[in-house]
Amino acid sequence: DNFFNFQNRSRSLSISARKALGAVRFFFSHSTGNDHKGISFYGGEPLLRWKTISETTEFARRSAEPSHRLLFGITTNGTSLHDDTISKFLANNRFAVHVSLDGPAHIHDRFRRNPAGEASFATIMSGLDTLRSYYKEDFYRWVHFNAVVTPLSDLDEMREFFRQFEFIRHPGQLRVNYVSLEGAKPELDSLFSDPTTQTRHTRQLRAAREHYLACLVNDREPEILEQALFHRQFRILFSRQVDETEVRRHHPIPVPAICIPLQKKLFVDAHGKFYICEKLNDFTNFGDIERGIAQNRLYRFYESYIEEFAVPYCAACWAKRFCSLCYVSVYASARRRREDRNRKCDQIRQRLTQDLIDYTEVLEKNPQGFDFFLRQTGETINEETT
Repeated sequence: DNFFNFQNRSRSLSISARKALGAVRFFFSHSTGNDHKGISFYGGEPLLRWKTISETTEFARRSAEPSHRLLFGITTNGTSLHDDTISKFLANNRFAVHVSLDGPAHIHDRFRRNPAGEASFATIMSGLDTLRSYYKEDFYRWVHFNAVVTPLSDLDEMREFFRQFEFIRHPGQLRVNYVSLEGAKPELDSLFSDPTTQTRHTRQLRAAREHYLACLVNDREPEILEQALFHRQFRILFSRQVDETEVRRHHPIPVPAICIPLQKKLFVDAHGKFYICEKLNDFTNFGDIERGIAQNRLYRFYESYIEEFAVPYCAACWAKRFCSLCYVSVYASARRRREDRNRKCDQIRQRLTQDLIDYTEVLEKNPQGFDFFLRQTGETINEETT
């Protein structure tokens, strides 16, 4: 599948309709040979410019070949979904909608407030009602939730909230990400690093993991939050590619997290510049909609990463086939310090060691403990399942 992603990297900037339509033209003309095509919108808050999104979507439909299967996606804070025009548009075009929601109101509203400082939870709940009225039963296949966990998050309260949350029916609707402290404001860094806070969070996280593993041993469905917290890492082990020869056919070294730049997806910002990923900085700008892709610069970037980082760090590492580190681990920060990469590599190996121990212990007690991974297909639709 090929994906083209629009993103506003600055709150004060929005991509113009002219550039958005130009980007779609570029995408279609440079993604031949694959009839599955996806277009996603990020922000800032993309729905503040929903008319541009509407115009771009309609243009893409008019420009697509009859054989093309188009999928549209959007990541939103959910505060505009109460607008019937917007929700109807998203439903009619079967957008895969990803709503940022961190749990119950007092947890979510701590860091999710509008520019005026007002809480957003109640507005989101109203918007979800509106959105569901247009998607109807398809709501539970097309609408997903992204929760950010911080050391201040109360996992017990989050687990209870998502267990009873009326807008989730399938575990695949919820994804959890941990807050990154890189580049965080000093006051947040201090707040998250408080020893008492860290101890409580670590204790809750350990208890959640133990309960998750106990459910697998006893053939019970883990809690929705626990699946969002731990499924991804164990699914990697469960669905691993055993034959490295097959892996090497697609990549010079078997590191699944390292993508071939621009092979499957391309990001464009408000200026019309192209990037590998929405998480990377200007160092990975490889052209724009006017001049196209700067191929020589792209090749140099890829080759230098392989030579400078992938070969010395990854080639002889036992964890490389299960590693989640990619370009972001090096280039998301301006520092690019080797000690930062060493620290992240050590953390990955430590985590994976514990994952392998837990994975083996579950299978020793219940050989079918992870078989429910085979059953969890087709429940939801997003950019990764098409």
